[in-house]
Formats: sequence, C-alpha cells, structure tokens
Amino acid sequence: MHKIIRQAVLVFLFLFLAAVNHGCVKSAIMPEDVQAQNLYIKALNAIQEEKMISALARIDLVTSHGHYPMRAVIILKRPCYLRLEILSPLGSPYYFLAATPDNISIFDPSQSKYYEGRPTAENLSRFLPGAFRIEEVVMVLSGAFPMMVNGDVSFKGHEEFNHFFVEVESLIGGSQVVEFGENNRLLKFAQKNHNGQEVYNVQYGEYEKENVPGSIVVTLADGITSMRVKYYEFKIEENNDLSVFNLPVPEGVKTILLN
Repeated sequence: MHKIIRQAVLVFLFLFLAAVNHGCVKSAIMPEDVQAQNLYIKALNAIQEEKMISALARIDLVTSHGHYPMRAVIILKRPCYLRLEILSPLGSPYYFLAATPDNISIFDPSQSKYYEGRPTAENLSRFLPGAFRIEEVVMVLSGAFPMMVNGDVSFKGHEEFNHFFVEVESLIGGSQVVEFGENNRLLKFAQKNHNGQEVYNVQYGEYEKENVPGSIVVTLADGITSMRVKYYEFKIEENNDLSVFNLPVPEGVKTILLN
C-alpha cells in the first residue's frame, strides 16, 4: 500500500511540475511579445544604413518664445549623419548645420559665425530644441525612433482597437511606447525616463510611398515646445558618399569651438 501511495505521489509531483513548467514557458514567450519585438526591429530597419535620405521640408517650430515657420533642405543617413540647410524666402540657404558621429558644425552667415565641436546632446541643444543625441534626431527625422540601448530590455505587446502597442523597458531605467496602426505603420513613439515620465513623443502621419511618413511632429514634455516637419520632396537612394556631411570653414570666418 505504501509503495502504491509513494508511486502516486511521485506521479502527481511529476505531472504538477510538468504543468508548471509548461505554463512558465507559455508566459515567457507570449505571441504578443514576440510580435512586439519583431515590429520594433522591423521599424528600426525600414531604411538601411547604406541608404541616404534627401528632402525638402516645411518646418514649424513652436517654443515659449513664439512660432517659427521655415523651409529647409534635410539630408540624412543612419545612424547619425545629418545636414540641415534653412532656406530664405528666396530659396537660398542662410543657415547650415552638419553632423557626423564625431563632429558637429554650424555656420550662420548672417552673423559670420562658425561653430564646431563634438555632437553631444548639450551642443545640439544650443541650436535645436530639446536635448537630443544626434542618433535620436536622425532616427526620428528618417521616420523611425531611437533604439533602446540601456542594457537588457524587455518587450511587451498588446492590441487596442486594431492598433498594436509595443512597450520596451530597460532593466536599468527608461522605457519606450511605440504605437502601430494599419499595415503596421508607425503612428506614435514616446520616450520615458527612469521615473516613467514622458520626455518627448513623436507622431507620424501622411504616409505616401515607401512606407515613410510625410509628416513628423515632435512634442516635448513641457507641452509647449514642438516641431512639425512636413516633407514635400522626398528621395531615398543608395549613396555612401559622406562628403555632404562635411561643412568646411568659410574663408575669413573664425571658428568658435563648442565644449
């Protein structure tokens, strides 16, 4: 009798542990979480690094000091190459910014000033709203978002009203929320700090060709500062010539070094 009881207990424990392990496996690899990670990576890789983006754009910048509409030429190459030329009403450039992984250069012809330094968030904040890294600027303006790189990350996905939401959380702080709509098109991105507070968000819209948004709106956490970029001439081509991202010092202009 005791032998039969022991065997029954062992069988029960075996079945119980098997059920628990099976349940754990299912909860660790939920289909929604796999889909979340796949969508996240696919959105980041929609435009390969060998591609170069060039566009004419209308930019509407709103700050606590006022509203500043402007037209610009924007040239981008992932992960962190940028050239921005602000155009005068007559169409000629009157403000230049160029950035590479190692350098940022700004030339303001109206003041005959040329700035040069490292492409840090602090240096960029002197010329662009917010405190963004150059990688963030390039990824957002090219219709994506910066990848979460703060250590190990976890992915969670859920669906609401035919929209799919991806939540990415770093184990050492910070999180992101990415919203996808019809045909897995990127609709919204939010960057949060380690306290869960939103730092900024990006809205994407007016999709046309190549599944690239024609309109990008960046809004900072203050609820006031925003920048809307509307592309009206957009070209993607394979180009490995990086010389366009070099901004030489104009003759007779003194260089002002940034920290």
